[in-house]
Amino acid sequence: MVVEKIKDGFSEPFLAGQNHYAEFAEMAKSINGRLTQATDQAIDTLYSEAIAAYIFEEMTLEEALNSFTEQAKSRLGL
Repeated sequence: MVVEKIKDGFSEPFLAGQNHYAEFAEMAKSINGRLTQATDQAIDTLYSEAIAAYIFEEMTLEEALNSFTEQAKSRLGL
């Protein structure tokens, strides 16, 4: 696993030298992949689109979150 190979010596300047891979490696131990559902990828895509719209100033944060929420509800039939 790539994270295991780099987790002990990685440093991210953007994070003031923090090693986020060490944290990821620890968190990954508690992830249960059997809980993955067919809608997960669709929801992830909607979330990524909302974040991109906010980052590129196409929407305010509130607009992006509202858009994501409404689209996710629609996709899940809620």
